Amino acid sequence: MFNLKFVIMKLKSIFLILCLFIGAGFIQLSAQNFNPNGNSWWIEQSWGTQVFCDGVSVDYIYGVMKLHVVDFYKDDVWQRQIVQAHGEATSWVTGEKFKYQEKGTWYPLEMRSTWKYHLKGEDGSHYIGITNWDAITGELTPGDHKCF
Repeated sequence: MFNLKFVIMKLKSIFLILCLFIGAGFIQLSAQNFNPNGNSWWIEQSWGTQVFCDGVSVDYIYGVMKLHVVDFYKDDVWQRQIVQAHGEATSWVTGEKFKYQEKGTWYPLEMRSTWKYHLKGEDGSHYIGITNWDAITGELTPGDHKCF
């Protein structure tokens, strides 16, 4: 025979145990001491960038990359952001597929960024380079680049 009182008592016990676990989880989260000098996080986003050879734009690649971002602060002021990215890219010019790696730094007080990238194409193209970007003027300036 079905005992309704017994079932309700079991459901109350399960609910109470569930609330205890959820509460313990929230206590753990609120007890974490985030580093006031820097924070780290992950994101995935679409992107695109020019590829330069000898100071001349030779291609535009685009794709989706996964980024690991670390923000650094001094006296509660955002000083810089280090970004490491990887993913796959496609050439807008030739359609060639690339493996992509990048390491960049964003300086928010100066509104400028610099990044080093490494692109290795499935058809043999190989690009390594440094690019600088001024967010105030929008100017993209190629640094040292190697194209194989």
